[in-house]
Amino acid sequence: MRGRWAGWTVTIAVVILALLTVDPASLGLSTYEPFAQVIAMRGLLSLVLLMAAFAAGLCAVLVLHRGEARPVRLGITFLVLLAVGVVHAGVVVARGPSAAAALPEGKPDGAVDVLAFNALHQGASIEDVVRALDEHRPDVAVLPEVAESRAETIIKNAAGDFALFMGRGRYGRSVPTALLIAHTLGEYERIDGPDTALGTVGAEPANGDGPVLYGVHTMSPVGERMPTWRADLELVTGLCSGTDGIIMAGDFNATFDHAPMRETTCVDGSVGDGGVGTWPTGFPRVLGASIDHVLVDPDRWQPSGSAVFEVPGSDHRGVVVRLRPKQ
Repeated sequence: MRGRWAGWTVTIAVVILALLTVDPASLGLSTYEPFAQVIAMRGLLSLVLLMAAFAAGLCAVLVLHRGEARPVRLGITFLVLLAVGVVHAGVVVARGPSAAAALPEGKPDGAVDVLAFNALHQGASIEDVVRALDEHRPDVAVLPEVAESRAETIIKNAAGDFALFMGRGRYGRSVPTALLIAHTLGEYERIDGPDTALGTVGAEPANGDGPVLYGVHTMSPVGERMPTWRADLELVTGLCSGTDGIIMAGDFNATFDHAPMRETTCVDGSVGDGGVGTWPTGFPRVLGASIDHVLVDPDRWQPSGSAVFEVPGSDHRGVVVRLRPKQ
């Protein structure tokens, strides 16, 4: 009898945990361990759940084959894990599990192309970052984890003509973020970004004509850093919601399954590739976490295209988005 109750306890625990992963944001769990980490990688989570469902189903068949009592607990476990795994896979497919490598040719008048790429300090070489800028020709580029000296060298060697603004955060010079703005957008002036732990920087047009731009990098959600991550994420998403005409890009260390990202009034700039993982590059795209974003004010900007690209040496993929001004 004791073993039977223990079996049911394990079954109920597995079922509850699986169901909680479906939408932890709606339950207030998405910014707390372990749900923050688990839900960030829906593709991988789906694969794990489907494999576990297969194992439970196989065990149920073997029990039946041996002529023992009907494996009710195994059957319930199989059905729940299968259903939840399919739900997660469906979300990834609905968001778009594949992406183009570059934006289409023929940029419309008035459109703004925005690139975000975490270069992993010296992981991605200056030459490779320059090559990415020259290939995608963004009007705005946000490069987290790029020191000022490297950013200056990148600008010097890139085909475009950019103004440089740097953000260093509370951790000082160790994790800076570079914001590059093409001179074709006009003259920009630095503005204070939110007081995040890592580099965040903003700029606004000197004559008031043009988008307000922010490059961001929030803390990673790991262990004792969790409270800082939550605070950073609330700061940047709140700023996005409260700034007219804003374009905000960078490494958010969060997906749209985390409550602050879902609750902001800004919209994701990705078009049909929101299910593509931008981190880590060692995982297949469909299994990774989509944590690098371009967020925009939906009253001013309409995303019209996006792409995800690879740069050697970094653990992040880059994203580039095309935005068309709303009339």
